[in-house]
Amino acid sequence: MALKQVSITQWPHPLTAAKATLLDTALEAGVPYPHDCRSGECGRCKTQLLQGDVHHTPCLTEALSREEREQGLVLACRCYPRTDVQVRWLEDAAEPAPFAPCKQIARVQGLDRTASNVSRVWLALDDGPLDFAAGQYARLGFDDLPVRPYSMANKAGNDLMEFHIGHQPDGHVSGHVAKHLREGDRVHLEGPFGDAYLRKIHSSRPGPLIAVAGGTGLAPMLSILRTALDDQPETRARLYFAVRDHEGIYLEEELLRLAKAHAGLEIRILLSRPARPGAGHNRLVQTGSVLEALGEDFDSLADSCLYTAGSPRLVGAVKALATAKGISPDALHCDAFWSAPAPPRVRQRIGLTNRLARLFRS
Repeated sequence: MALKQVSITQWPHPLTAAKATLLDTALEAGVPYPHDCRSGECGRCKTQLLQGDVHHTPCLTEALSREEREQGLVLACRCYPRTDVQVRWLEDAAEPAPFAPCKQIARVQGLDRTASNVSRVWLALDDGPLDFAAGQYARLGFDDLPVRPYSMANKAGNDLMEFHIGHQPDGHVSGHVAKHLREGDRVHLEGPFGDAYLRKIHSSRPGPLIAVAGGTGLAPMLSILRTALDDQPETRARLYFAVRDHEGIYLEEELLRLAKAHAGLEIRILLSRPARPGAGHNRLVQTGSVLEALGEDFDSLADSCLYTAGSPRLVGAVKALATAKGISPDALHCDAFWSAPAPPRVRQRIGLTNRLARLFRS
């Protein structure tokens, strides 16, 4: 395949693309290209195609509409250059990440499947610890399955990398991790990625460092808290861990120990729809919405830094609330966990089900 030249208006040097998407080509070269899901669902990498031709793979119409396609817009994560191209991203780029991504081979060194719907996986890298900023993620390849992004839960510099992998119904990758992954298995790792990483700005603000996690969004929030509290023990911080019911709670005892070890850390586990009555069996667990909790705890967030990770719905709601309460844009960092695209046959079944449902409702 002939190499193609990619020119990005906001980047001073042309790039060379082979078989990778426009987004992967840019990220490999260290370009701070705006992106999030990398699967054609969020629309954050929306790009103006100024010159050239690309092959654009399917994406959600919510991320890129037909009208936008007609206007020459593409998603950088879904298009492959067919010719030399010139492009301009639309969204403001994140500040450059402190570490360039690299590829390594890892081995599974530990597994914990005690939680009902989450596996904790510890990896040792053949080339030694990965340099990353707390809150970033890596892309993991298990066996011959599709690569998936997972956030690190450990501090940088640890010998073992810790990941929290939620079990998804009919999930090929998460199902493999839940049932078949074994210690000693080989894993392909690429990273780090992500711009929702810990900044030092929190140390200059009078308000607390706030971490809001939904489900396995706890992993990057733990990495951020572990790093901030170890580097500056006097840090005031709050963790809000949002789950649907008791079945979604994991690492409860570890969170208790973390709170006891750091006097400035407050932790609230919030159950939005508990299946059984009662708030829980310790002081961390409460019933209620994370948005309600934030609203009750803070009249203003102008003096705080806030990090959040979890479902796009949760992250979007937290971002909107924080913005309404006056948080500074440079003190708000969000990581939405987008679901992987369904395989073609699954998408066909879903589409047929939706059409039948519309038919019977009409």
